[in-house]
Amino acid sequence: MHRIMVLLTLALTLCPEASFGASSEPLAFWQKATVQLAAIPPEPEWNNRSLSFQGPGFVPCRVRLFLPQESSLSPVVYLLDRDKPEGFQPEGTHAWVALDTRELGRGSACGDPVRHPMYRITMIAERSLQLLLARTSTTGAGVVGEGAGATAALALGMMVPNQCRFICAYQPRALPGPACFDPTRLAQGVRTPTLVGLGAHSKAESSEIVMRIYEQLTCDKELAQLPKARRGAGSELKAWQDMWHEWVSDTIDVQ
Repeated sequence: MHRIMVLLTLALTLCPEASFGASSEPLAFWQKATVQLAAIPPEPEWNNRSLSFQGPGFVPCRVRLFLPQESSLSPVVYLLDRDKPEGFQPEGTHAWVALDTRELGRGSACGDPVRHPMYRITMIAERSLQLLLARTSTTGAGVVGEGAGATAALALGMMVPNQCRFICAYQPRALPGPACFDPTRLAQGVRTPTLVGLGAHSKAESSEIVMRIYEQLTCDKELAQLPKARRGAGSELKAWQDMWHEWVSDTIDVQ
């Protein structure tokens, strides 16, 4: 069995397109992605606040990492999708790693899953999760995502359910492409407690997508409707941050 897993891992590493392109089912696709990641060292190379992981399909991206000397709170992976991610200032009471998913999401959405921007976002998010767990010696972390980052958070919940302690997904959005990146399909495989955020000024189409995602979740879940705030404004994102902090405090940290 060990020999078979080694050969399968080697095949996935050398020929990712051949291995992944045959299946568009989310669960099967991300299970194969997990096998591929097992062969890639979780420790990245750092260069001017950017990190890069080894392996096919990985690209350098901007990242920030904060490690407090001591904290009893769950570490958090932040997948940011906003105009000025450098202005993001989470509380300094827990360990966190923050990625700018806008850079990773650039590029055309194509039919090949391993060349799709969402694949790139999710794979680097998973490596960042492993990096954070290794640096904090913990077994689980929360994942907080916005936009495309929220969709990647759902994919992480499917890939590594035992390592995702909670998911907070604000306005998950779909990028055109295979079904393995459809957030409504991803939601069906999530078993981690999940908070879904809906913006007060979302377009009707976006609101319908968010509601479909919420309905597909079979885990412990809650829907958060943000108060009136200008769409995309700092006050909206601050309201979201306050909401998920309260939800985690009331439903996760008490467990």
